[in-house]
Amino acid sequence: METTSFVLGMLTIIGLVFLAAIVLGMVKIYSLINKVENLEDQIENDRRNYSQDWERLYRRMEEDTNHIHDRISREGQASYDSLESQRRDILSYVDSRFDKVQKKSKEARS
Repeated sequence: METTSFVLGMLTIIGLVFLAAIVLGMVKIYSLINKVENLEDQIENDRRNYSQDWERLYRRMEEDTNHIHDRISREGQASYDSLESQRRDILSYVDSRFDKVQKKSKEARS
């Protein structure tokens, strides 16, 4: 009987240790599952933030590009207008000088 009691006691202790190991393993598995879920949520948030940042950057680049194109266009138009005004002034001056030369030439013939 003593041997049977001893064997049953040892089996009980082994069973309890085995049960404790199972419970401890389940707790660790549960905590790892929670960590994995948290990491997946964090990855999803990072992807969303990355996407939003990329969209903002693209929009900003497009706005800056449009601004630069507009400015170049305005500056080009202003330069063209200035050159056109100078051309008109020069032509007017040349015409007036030409008219004076013609007038003097007519006076000299008369």
